Amino acid sequence: MIQELQGGFFAMLSSLISAFAGGGGSLILLSGLVILFPAAGYLPALTITKVSAAILTATSGFMHSERQKIDWKLIGVLTGFGLIGIALATYLIQYQIDEDLILKLLPILIFMIVIYLSFNGKKGSGKNRTKAFTRAEYIEVALFSFGLSVLNGMIAGMGTLFVAYFVIRFHTSFIQTIAYMMISGTVINVLQSSYLLWTVDVNLLLMMIVILGSLMGGYIGTQIQYKMGNRLVKTAALLMMTSMGLWMVFS
Repeated sequence: MIQELQGGFFAMLSSLISAFAGGGGSLILLSGLVILFPAAGYLPALTITKVSAAILTATSGFMHSERQKIDWKLIGVLTGFGLIGIALATYLIQYQIDEDLILKLLPILIFMIVIYLSFNGKKGSGKNRTKAFTRAEYIEVALFSFGLSVLNGMIAGMGTLFVAYFVIRFHTSFIQTIAYMMISGTVINVLQSSYLLWTVDVNLLLMMIVILGSLMGGYIGTQIQYKMGNRLVKTAALLMMTSMGLWMVFS
């Protein structure tokens, strides 16, 4: 029971961080579960982490949808191609694809993004983008959503890359981008976690406590986000990306 409560604390902390900084928290939860329940193996830990992500995105996404003007066509593109990517990732992890190469290359990409955003102070800190997306941009979003979903489905916690890409490439604000990520991620995470729960045996008590922790963390993190504004959210996102990069280098 103590270990399950510790897992719930990790879920609340990771969801709060993800909701506020725009991702990355799943790595905290996944790492925590692997440490707390080493005998269970990687796949059950990933399944519980994906359940947490589903609860987080549903909670935060609903809150964002009430405060943001949403381009629902963009949500449709992100969700549709994200589902294709996550389906491929789910297939790959069940056949134990070695992700060591990805884990070695990702820190380099993450540190490059951190440096770029750090020296471009206005990126993501201003107002929301109001200009409509073009057809070419929708196609680019579709390809990006597919590729990132494959990566995120196998490792988890790659939401900060989503946020960084949109802020740099499409000039959206941090909070606006996180809103798109949370809303589109809801369907993707619910379907992937449902499939994994159907095929993987998990600790049910742990799952229920993690769900409760994720609800609390997602709600609190999103509330703090709107109170703090884009500039502090950007700072939190950069700190999270730096932490992720260091974790991948030294883990």
